[in-house]
Amino acid sequence: MLKQISCELFRTKTITFNEHLNVVLGDNQATNSIGKSTLLMIIDFIFGGSTYLEHNKDVVQELGEHEYKVEFIFNGESYYFRRSTVNKSVVSKCDSNYNILNELTTNEYTSFLKTKYDLDTVNLSFREITSLYLRVWGKPNSFVKKPLQSFDKDVDKKEIIRLLKLFEKYKLIEQLNDKINTEKELRTNFNKAVRDELIPNVTKSEYNKTTEVIKNVEAELEDIKNNILKYTINTSELVNKELLELKKEKEDLLKIKFRLNNKRERLLSNLNQKNPIKSRQLNQLTEFFPTSNVDKIAQIEQFHTKISKILKHEFITEKEHIEERLFVVQDEINDIDLKIENLLGDTGNPIKVVNRIYDLTYQTKDLKQLEKTFERKDTIKTNITKWNEELEENAKKLTDNISELINKELVKINNEVHEEKRTAPVFLLNKDRYSFELPKNTGTGKAFIDLVIFDLAIYNLSRLPILIHDSFLFKNIENSSLSNLAKLYKSYKKQTFIAIDEINKYDINAQDIFKTNKCIELDSKNLLFTKDWREKS
Repeated sequence: MLKQISCELFRTKTITFNEHLNVVLGDNQATNSIGKSTLLMIIDFIFGGSTYLEHNKDVVQELGEHEYKVEFIFNGESYYFRRSTVNKSVVSKCDSNYNILNELTTNEYTSFLKTKYDLDTVNLSFREITSLYLRVWGKPNSFVKKPLQSFDKDVDKKEIIRLLKLFEKYKLIEQLNDKINTEKELRTNFNKAVRDELIPNVTKSEYNKTTEVIKNVEAELEDIKNNILKYTINTSELVNKELLELKKEKEDLLKIKFRLNNKRERLLSNLNQKNPIKSRQLNQLTEFFPTSNVDKIAQIEQFHTKISKILKHEFITEKEHIEERLFVVQDEINDIDLKIENLLGDTGNPIKVVNRIYDLTYQTKDLKQLEKTFERKDTIKTNITKWNEELEENAKKLTDNISELINKELVKINNEVHEEKRTAPVFLLNKDRYSFELPKNTGTGKAFIDLVIFDLAIYNLSRLPILIHDSFLFKNIENSSLSNLAKLYKSYKKQTFIAIDEINKYDINAQDIFKTNKCIELDSKNLLFTKDWREKS
């Protein structure tokens, strides 16, 4: 627990805190700018926050750079620290006389607090656990319709994740998300490898064909293995099979060669077309047709000439491309012819059996690699779909369960706070969105008390170690409801900080609670700091 804060600039040099409820008490005139919210912001600063340096710049401007000496007590043992406004990223660990022993980063310091508050199993930083529920004027976390919003541009999904982690219910979803993200990364890498032509892009139809070919090849290998003696004595049967395959392959290549030759002949024909009309020929035209517009015809012919030049360049490029392909095709045909010649040359040589086994084995290896590539891609797709479905199912169970818990607690606290029967706020939650509805009453007082009730529900249901509520939350709440809230605040065994003023309007029991549990009382003459700059011109 936070035991005390000391500062040379405090009017009361050391402020000591209670183990449970701590009240920063204002006067009955609700005097502003006396230090109530500032002290709560300093407490937030002591718990690792930084808003004090941003929102309360006037304090540093008027008082200069300053530091706070802090004592915490955990399991009966005191721990001492100093935190200065000069460097927000450093906290000094001290001895009991506040002599500096060593310096910690704010992350190291808040990690220390997380451990001491026994929160190591909660998969959030100390600030992620606490900051939202330290509601002080100046922090951007008081939007009544979005009670999980820590800052202006916070988004529902991240807020929900923090809530699930606070309830220690996010582990399964996190594991599924990790699996999905791993598979998505694999899919990205796989697609990149396909784009870079490092691996082939195998379609479903190609996969089916490949599977069939593998089956046939393996059957042939099995046949050779079972009849190895027959093939060694007479290799003609094996050669005949290979000859048929080679002839079919050659026929396919000859068809391609024929198509390419036809295309090449058409291109040559286009390239050999006659030259454009010459000026001498145009002049002869006027002898037979005196009214002809020779200039216009010449312009058209000039345009045709330009187009012809462009097309001629394209034709030449395409012709060269076709001739390159023809060369490759012819080379493959020559290679097949050589294989056929070798096969026909010595059908009785057993080496043919060995070569055939080698070829089939090599072919099987390549085909199986294609098969494996498609199956890996298909597995990635299947896993992403399966784990997304599992994620949706588990996320729904978890969010439904937490929604039910919170809504039951909201009803319970709502009934304790309001003497007259009032409708409780409703919290709706799924894995991507949430809402906090204030049914049948949209008044300012109802909105803020519902926000307070929401915080108290989370305080009861989770391991949230501390809570801060500033006086602005209480301004429009009915007196009877706030009197009942005082009893609730007193009942909590965790350290709670509130700021409140005008307590004379509440019942005697509430007044007694506020006075008994005050850590400091402030008014227009007894300010938080030694200097008063409220009316400075």
